[in-house]
Amino acid sequence: MDIEGILARHKAVAEAAVVGAPAPGGGEKVLAFVVLKPGEAPSEALINDIKEFARASGTRLMM
Repeated sequence: MDIEGILARHKAVAEAAVVGAPAPGGGEKVLAFVVLKPGEAPSEALINDIKEFARASGTRLMM
């Protein structure tokens, strides 16, 4: 499954977009941009929850 689809399934995420960017030392890293649902406030805890949700979905993310 694509990363955008996985992120969009999180209960706090309204929309998600993912792009690749050059990684230090070569290769690429994933940059994820999310729009939160109304009433959701950005926080480190929410960021970590979204990351763990994506990782638990079988996607290897390095954020």
